[in-house]
Formats: sequence, C-alpha cells, structure tokens
Amino acid sequence: MNDNILYPKNINDLKIKIKYYIENEPDGFELNGYNEMLEWINKIETKVDYTCKDCEYFRIYKKGNKFALQVWKKDDYLSVVLFNAVANFINEYSTDETVLVDM
Repeated sequence: MNDNILYPKNINDLKIKIKYYIENEPDGFELNGYNEMLEWINKIETKVDYTCKDCEYFRIYKKGNKFALQVWKKDDYLSVVLFNAVANFINEYSTDETVLVDM
C-alpha cells in the first residue's frame, strides 16, 4: 500500500484504504464496522470542505453509532489527531472547523 493510501489526503483515497481493509480483513473480523464507515463516508462526502496540508491525512473514527472524519498530522515519529472535519457528535476534537451532521 502506498503513502497516498496509508495517509489519505482526500476522500477518494480514504475510500480506497477502507475497501482495502474490507478485502483483506482476516475471517471477516470487524468487517461490518468497515462497511458502516464506508457507507457513512459516502453520505457525508459532499459536506467535507477541507484539503489536507503537508503531513496531514484523513482517518475515520467509529465507536458505536458515533462517526467522525478526523484530520491527523504525522511526522517521522508519531501521528496526532488535530480535529474532526465532520462528525455526528461533539467531543474534545471538535473545533470551529468541524461540521456536525445528524446521521
């Protein structure tokens, strides 16, 4: 998997990453969760108005029925969450840039 997919800077690359996990997940482990994430991303795709900068990438967060499209920043040693770009709940990673959706 190349860096564009490992560290997706756009929604299309994030979808490719999730589909890769779906296709390569051993014994269907967490497969339903990945499918739910992909469905949610398809619903919110038009609400995403953020372009990742250098060293930033998109990650999806899912816990129960809480979903968020998060922006993370990486360097040579670690990655940290910056904020939620889109979420269906409020948490400590929500900022003025976060779009809250009810889905």
